[in-house]
Amino acid sequence: MSDARYETLKLETPMAGVLVVTLSRPEVRNAINTRMGEE
Repeated sequence: MSDARYETLKLETPMAGVLVVTLSRPEVRNAINTRMGEE
């Protein structure tokens, strides 16, 4: 995984072979916007 920083996503690797992607825009109830789509 790259060292990219995301404004609207949180990435976690709890174990080998698993990637957890969490939407992180609580101020708008995690509504998807253009930025999130690009990330």
